[in-house]
Amino acid sequence: MKNSQTLELRDAFRGYWKAEPDCPVWLWAENNIVLSSMESADMAGPFSSSVTPFIREPLECFRDDSVTEVTLVFATQVVKTLMIMLGVAWWLEHNSGRCIWVMDTENNARSFSETRWQPLLKDCDALAKLIPDDKDEFKKLQQRVGQSLIHFVGSNSPGNLASRPADLGVMDEVDKFATTTAKEANAVELLEQRTKSRANTKIIKTSSPTTEEGLVWKSFLHGDQRQFYVPCPHCAEMILLEFENVEWDQGAKTSKGWNFEQVRNTARYICQECDEEIHDGHKTRMLRGGEWRATNPHAAPGVRSYQLTSLYSPWAKTSFGALAVEFLKCKARFDMKGWDNGYLARPTTETAKRVDWEVLAARREHYEGIPEGVALLTAFCDVQDDRLEFGIIGWGEGTENWLLEYHVLHGDPVKRSIWDELGDLIAGDRRLPIDWTFIDFGGHKGKKHFYAQEAKEFVKRMGAYRVYLCKGSTNEGDPISHRITKTSKPAVKLFITGVGSGKRKIFSMMAETESGPGYPHFPDWLDDEGFRQICSEELRVKYHHGASEEYWFQTRPRNEMLDIYVGCYAGLCRLNQGIVRQRMATMRKALENPTDEKTETNPKPTPRRTRRTPSRQRSGGFATDI
Repeated sequence: MKNSQTLELRDAFRGYWKAEPDCPVWLWAENNIVLSSMESADMAGPFSSSVTPFIREPLECFRDDSVTEVTLVFATQVVKTLMIMLGVAWWLEHNSGRCIWVMDTENNARSFSETRWQPLLKDCDALAKLIPDDKDEFKKLQQRVGQSLIHFVGSNSPGNLASRPADLGVMDEVDKFATTTAKEANAVELLEQRTKSRANTKIIKTSSPTTEEGLVWKSFLHGDQRQFYVPCPHCAEMILLEFENVEWDQGAKTSKGWNFEQVRNTARYICQECDEEIHDGHKTRMLRGGEWRATNPHAAPGVRSYQLTSLYSPWAKTSFGALAVEFLKCKARFDMKGWDNGYLARPTTETAKRVDWEVLAARREHYEGIPEGVALLTAFCDVQDDRLEFGIIGWGEGTENWLLEYHVLHGDPVKRSIWDELGDLIAGDRRLPIDWTFIDFGGHKGKKHFYAQEAKEFVKRMGAYRVYLCKGSTNEGDPISHRITKTSKPAVKLFITGVGSGKRKIFSMMAETESGPGYPHFPDWLDDEGFRQICSEELRVKYHHGASEEYWFQTRPRNEMLDIYVGCYAGLCRLNQGIVRQRMATMRKALENPTDEKTETNPKPTPRRTRRTPSRQRSGGFATDI
């Protein structure tokens, strides 16, 4: 009897303290993990690290007790999430403890567990036999696997972290985590607290970076900052792949834009040591000869951090040519933040944090009426307590733009007469009609009357002219074209626009220095006050418990011209993009064949009411007659 009890006790202890195997984590994964096509179309079948050898060392961190914290700043298409799944799967089989896996939201955690995590466990024989038959012990958000327990938690549910100790903490997409509130710390702090009371704990943090003050980038800088060096196939020197060394045929740029197919076919990497060309066919051999090198000798012991760009991804969709094309597309749509964060795995350096008004003012030029490069017009009216400020912007190829008109209509917005003046301006006789007009529907602090009723009635009367109400959303994450709702009587459409996204776009345009896509043209009649208003805000960052949040700060009282630019761009985004492309094509054809007979491509709608002859005189402000 005594013997039997001793054996049972010995087996129990063995279950809790298993000897660490000599087999590396990546080799264990190759021997046990089978990937479905849903998990990875490029790697379906028995898992192999032969084409992604850069994941081997980070995987070994799960086995190495001397490593206490790991930060992975990886770009897209470099199997970051799969690597974490493999490491956690190994840990569950070889350890007895609790793992907490935190994602941005609980809904995403539940979906991930159901569609990606559970299938991987069930397809692995070594782990499938550890899954209990009792369904109550294997749910979407809480699962027992052998002697271990794994919890999936959303950062928006911090209460689920507060009472759960953890031996292994995984935080995926840290920079998307819910921000700290006044009542509770953020998920990162809570999980770090839950691991303090346990021995041999390990924390894994992953995310694409956002800003230099973002949580994951600060964590990366705190670690030993490892970079993956690969041998050049020509000179054998160990080099770090950097996008600045990717070149392509500059003859691929035409008057109509880049020939992406030519860019894709001619792109290659130029070795920074020997200047020889490196092509995609060299990449597999280079990756197999690569090695991680720590670049921060001052890191705390056991704190690892890794950075990897999309240049190291072996797939065709991240070839040198594909990345060159994506870079040009991101640049064309002014999404360098997405390029930096998603492809280069580095925080964005906001070139549009502020714009110098004097630099813009020095670019004034003379043009009259509507220049030939303009294909369509949008307008915006800013409603103030004693005036209406109205501007028109012309748009050309690739959102190249021209400020065409600016009017200040002085008067009380309660009176219909001032709205009639605005109606005359909208219906004015121009080479092109205004395709879309937004009227500001925002409130005015300290005022009881928001002029909402007058604005709604005006929009109702202007039905034939595509005049709509808009209201700005201050939520920084909202897109410029956010959503549509309706007002009360009279019922008219109310467009909600993300002004933060719009300002980012406008400031990116202002940063352009060469005529072409995105470049803003300013007329010589615009005075210094107009430029000061365009540059009246700047993007700032504030921090709270380690989390960064960007916000727009108004540096001077008046910013109406910036609002006009944002409102006009919002109108452009609301137009039918098929019509926009067709109009652009017609304009290009007309410019290429100036002798062809001109046809009217956008007839002006018939107004619903009789109007006076529109006045072209600006009644104040800082503009003069065209």
